[in-house]
Amino acid sequence: MAGKKYAKDYRLSDTLDERGRIRTETAYIGAYYRFTVGEDAARTAIRQMLVFTGLGSLCFLVSLLPRSTASLTLYVMLPYLFTALPLALMSAALLRIRSLGGKLDRRSADQANERVPGCCVWLLLLPALSLIGEGIALTLGHGAFLPGDGLFLVGALGAASCGLLCSRKKTLLRAEAERN
Repeated sequence: MAGKKYAKDYRLSDTLDERGRIRTETAYIGAYYRFTVGEDAARTAIRQMLVFTGLGSLCFLVSLLPRSTASLTLYVMLPYLFTALPLALMSAALLRIRSLGGKLDRRSADQANERVPGCCVWLLLLPALSLIGEGIALTLGHGAFLPGDGLFLVGALGAASCGLLCSRKKTLLRAEAERN
């Protein structure tokens, strides 16, 4: 269903190539979008957000390496593992938007206007939930404070702070339709 959302924005045309085979080509006929703050400011914001998501991914992966009480507690680890989804989705959306330049199609504009802000919220919320769960687990005595717990706390704080930094930049990626 999601793929059909943008189907009316494209036109299919059949052409004959030099070998006599029929080739189907697609052409975008929908509206184009531009960033409201300008292309240079948006490119800078995209570059910074890609750096933040890279650092968030690094913090996420490093905090999973050692054995810790957090890795043994389900209500701590489950929300933290889902942190990989907003990291991956936001990185993919930012790379797509960056590859198109200043002239966005409707799908990329929807990613800039809807997916990136949503991923920023989830990237802040999921590690924060894990940190709260880690505090509960350590307070209630579900395990001893292991050296890996310190690395987990630093990594989760790093991932959450990357979500906070990305959410400060998300307003620069607002796209609106071009006026003809």
